Amino acid sequence: MRIGLNEELNTGKSQLKGYSSDVRVDECRFHQAVKLEEFDTFRILNVCPSQGEVNCCHTHRNAISNNSCMDSLCCCFFLQQTVMQYQLCDELPCAPFQLFPSVQKDYVNSMSQELSSPDQTAELQPKSKALLWEIPRFPGGAQLSALFKVDVPGLSSASLLEVGPVSMSFELPKQTCSGLQIRFLQLSPTQTGLSQHWVQYVTHSDSYIRI
Repeated sequence: MRIGLNEELNTGKSQLKGYSSDVRVDECRFHQAVKLEEFDTFRILNVCPSQGEVNCCHTHRNAISNNSCMDSLCCCFFLQQTVMQYQLCDELPCAPFQLFPSVQKDYVNSMSQELSSPDQTAELQPKSKALLWEIPRFPGGAQLSALFKVDVPGLSSASLLEVGPVSMSFELPKQTCSGLQIRFLQLSPTQTGLSQHWVQYVTHSDSYIRI
């Protein structure tokens, strides 16, 4: 199988950033079944996969793109209770969406919330020391917000330093946030062109964490 990727794909942290529209990733790791004879020159992967599912390539990017499809604004302040406010901006539709703000406290008396729509839910999860904010559907171009008030005994303003990072769980269909695209896919040397019905783009949150 031959898989053609973006011709303008740049790999490695030493590449120039500038204002170029080229696709850039800091790190690119390939499965052992992937042959790279044509990759450096033509950005083509030759794959001889075994039976079943194979992850041909893992890419990593440290820098946050200005064209990121998802952005979050998090605010936490102390006013008798710990008050955490979260605001999410999404450029593309995704479903479902989950956000996990970390509380990092062993005991919480109560929690109240103000959500931006009635179909959203919020739940305190004592075992994982986190709040779970679930959004069944997140339409593209939308901005959603939530206000959580968490009552913790013996809390002080210094306790805000113990508020952990926010992790997100989501899926974006028909989208690759990295900009990586399949230029063509050939199952044999005689086949030409791209078989569109074999290609499906989807972005998973994986380890998306906002500190």
